[in-house]
Amino acid sequence: MGLITVLVIIISILTLFSGLTVFLGSEKFERKRSLMFFLTSIFAAIWAFSIIVFLTLQGDSYTVAKIMIYGIYISPLLMALSQIFYTGWPSKVGKVLGVIFTVFVLAAIILILIKPELLYTDLTIAESGNSINITKGWFYLSYAILTILMLGCFTLFALKNAKDAAAGYAKKGRLFYAISLIISGVLIAIFGLFLPVFSDFRSIWVGPLALSFAVIVHFYAILRYKLLFLSNIWLKVGSYIVLISIAAMLYMVIFFMVFSLLFKIQHLDTELVLMNFIMILIMLLILPLFSEVSTSMRSLIYSQDINMTYVTKKLNLMATRNVKLTDLALFLADNLRFKYIGLIVDGKVYGSSKKTFQKEELDEISMLDTDGKDIWQKPSGHAKDTFSKNSIVAVAELKNAKGRPFGQILVGEPIGKEAFEKHDLAQLEIVINLVASIIDSEKRLKA
Repeated sequence: MGLITVLVIIISILTLFSGLTVFLGSEKFERKRSLMFFLTSIFAAIWAFSIIVFLTLQGDSYTVAKIMIYGIYISPLLMALSQIFYTGWPSKVGKVLGVIFTVFVLAAIILILIKPELLYTDLTIAESGNSINITKGWFYLSYAILTILMLGCFTLFALKNAKDAAAGYAKKGRLFYAISLIISGVLIAIFGLFLPVFSDFRSIWVGPLALSFAVIVHFYAILRYKLLFLSNIWLKVGSYIVLISIAAMLYMVIFFMVFSLLFKIQHLDTELVLMNFIMILIMLLILPLFSEVSTSMRSLIYSQDINMTYVTKKLNLMATRNVKLTDLALFLADNLRFKYIGLIVDGKVYGSSKKTFQKEELDEISMLDTDGKDIWQKPSGHAKDTFSKNSIVAVAELKNAKGRPFGQILVGEPIGKEAFEKHDLAQLEIVINLVASIIDSEKRLKA
């Protein structure tokens, strides 16, 4: 049971975290609906936790077992009810059915709490497997019918939402979710409702595992097909953790299967499985850091090794954020291998290192003309002395989207070269428009 225990616990935590991420990251007008998704994830996690605890109980643990039975049979009702509201939210029929089902669910929960013998007559805790003796009567039949009706209703609502979606990407995402609900609904009915009647509790964990997968699939569909309007940095971090954890979990399952096949081991220790999951999770989470460190090391070792793909990617990322112009200048100097980059904006210089320019010098630089069809300007007069004094080898105008100049970029000598050549500026020419757009965006934000 080692792998199953770890797998169910991990995916339940991810389900809960997915629901929380969607709830906290949703816009105000989506908040009520996303709360229903969050409640689904909470009840799914409680259901899975109750099953795992019940199946792993040993010795004289009957009091705990009885509490876990409440979790096993009450949580699915609340979970299905929250899904009715979530999938049926856009329609009046969904809201009405949600209210009707609420009455039946509350009645079923009250009866289970007050008179548990309606649900089961006895429970067994043994090495051969823990189980309960389901009371085969009107109550369990009603409970099963109510659960199946709710499963069917929210699946039909999900299919209707997919059909009614105007945009093709939204239709795909909702259909994706509906199919996962159909699969999980069938598995829940078989392993959670039918087999326990015959005291077969060995595979009852399949139900919450299947539904948790459906919730995580829907979380992916929300991100991939923009089914809800989600925002903020916390959401991005949460989404990254969830997706990386899923990758680590899949690796863990593959590891278990290969290990068992090679060494003919039927059961791996829970500690080994869990440790393996944590190790691969840590590796996946710090991969972006390795990428940054690797790029920096290559930049230090090979002075002419310029990774333009990396530079462009980082600049595009900067274009979506508030960036200090000194940080932008420093990034360009470090990664394009210049001793100095300076950005002249609104009469001020934002440089990769400290250089002092007099106001008269900046005024003269701002009056420079472009050298023919080239983007680089030709220094003249006192500007030549200013450039020589500060080791500036080139200057170019920065233009906004309408082609109007709003500043300039100063370029120092290339690193690792004894003499400056015009083609040393080729890499900077590729990204200069992107740099200008970043600075122009910053100006508009400050305004």
